[in-house]
Amino acid sequence: MVSWNWNRFYKNILLGLQKCPFVLVFIILLWGNCPSQAAELMDPIHIIEKKQFTLGLEFAYLFEIQYDDTTADATRHFNDGSTQDYQYAVTNLTLKEDQYYFLTLNYGLLDRLSLFVKAGVVTGGKKTSGSNPDRYYNMDTNFTWALGGKFKLLESENGGSLVLSAQYLRYDNRGQERAWVSAWNTNYELDQWRIDAQLVGAWQFGSFTPYAGVKYSHVNLNLSGTSAGTSGGVYRVTHSEYTSNNEIKWGMLAGLAWDITPTWRLVGQGDFIVDTTASLSLVYQFPTH
Repeated sequence: MVSWNWNRFYKNILLGLQKCPFVLVFIILLWGNCPSQAAELMDPIHIIEKKQFTLGLEFAYLFEIQYDDTTADATRHFNDGSTQDYQYAVTNLTLKEDQYYFLTLNYGLLDRLSLFVKAGVVTGGKKTSGSNPDRYYNMDTNFTWALGGKFKLLESENGGSLVLSAQYLRYDNRGQERAWVSAWNTNYELDQWRIDAQLVGAWQFGSFTPYAGVKYSHVNLNLSGTSAGTSGGVYRVTHSEYTSNNEIKWGMLAGLAWDITPTWRLVGQGDFIVDTTASLSLVYQFPTH
């Protein structure tokens, strides 16, 4: 059985903040911008030893991600049994203020290769489109999951490393509710998946490891559902569906990892350009025997 000395844990935290107060500033800036805490690939440089496990908690806040303009296919069904097929434009499509909460499990498959799975919820988001950003949809809380891996390409004796990492993340059947009053009843659901690939360089200075890199992200969003109501005295039900991808594919990331103890690790990270996201994670690595 592994015993844990909490007094030593807190003492190590305070000692680390005294020696490197910029870490505290970094964490405060991250959390200060996050009313709660997208789903980025966190701590992309940490490759654990072969056959070892880590457990972690991740919190991420997606400030905003924009999608390409697209065209929705729609079919109206009237109460007399007739139908009408048509299309309409979907412009200025944006998701913002999404908050992700994950429990993570990492496993060292090889000396330079780690695999991970994540499960959690996404909540608090808003979706806007069209020319009126005040008419937005509140997104429901939904289950979300991810899997991926990290491979260390290069490692130098003086603490430098180069890591390639990738992640697949998705959620399905996420509902949305109008934030404005309307006589129309709507029932729309959103499916979204994304693939992220990152090339990150890092340099270790004692217990701290700053890192930065470039990333490629492909995000696929699909919305479908119905709206129902009366127009001109005629009751109609309209089914519509559209698919869109993120507008910008290439971005950057930067972060700082802090090995508080041999078993505890704290990481703060920011992602930019593709989307704007702030993330924080705390990881526990099971001691080796």
